[in-house]
This record gives sequence, C-alpha cells and structure tokens, in this order.
Amino acid sequence: MLLCISGTLVPSFLRQSSHEFALHSIRSCPWAKALYDSLRDRGKGHHAAVRAVSFKWIRILFACWKQRVPYDPEPYLHTLRIRGSAYAQAHSCKAIPTCEQNSE
Repeated sequence: MLLCISGTLVPSFLRQSSHEFALHSIRSCPWAKALYDSLRDRGKGHHAAVRAVSFKWIRILFACWKQRVPYDPEPYLHTLRIRGSAYAQAHSCKAIPTCEQNSE
C-alpha cells in the first residue's frame, strides 16, 4: 500500500519501519532521546516527535549510504558540538551495531 505524503507516494511498510526504528533509537541513543524530549517539552505530540527523530535518522543513514561508510555517531555529534546544539551532550549510540559487532 502506498500513502501520499507531501505529494510523494511512500510505501506504508517503509514509513512504519522508519517510525519503529526511531522509536527504539530513543531508548538507546542519547541524542535521539534529547531531541525527542525537547520536542515533547515544546508541546509536540508523541508521534510528531518520533517522526522528527525518524527524519534525522533518514538524513544520517542517507549520508552514510551516499559516502559508503558505516554509521559512526562521532561525526554527527562533532557537528552538533560545533553548532552548539543541546543534543551534543549525548555521547554515543548503540542503536545500530557496527560491522565488527555483527561478525562475532
């Protein structure tokens, strides 16, 4: 099934998978939790805040795919620190295992 979002057809399975990934990353990734909590404090609903986290993850994972590098939270956290973001207080994420962890 396809859903129309902002004039673009998006498979509902992909949308749901992205939403669920973001929801679980909030529990294990400090910057994602900080972003979620910040949005909730500003009055956003639960699903709106999870969608915002999902959008961040999509941008990060797309950049990893485009540059052909595995996910590493440090470059993203470094950029957040340079920009003075409150989310930069987070240290590391455990949401995505690295290749080395998968081979064990």
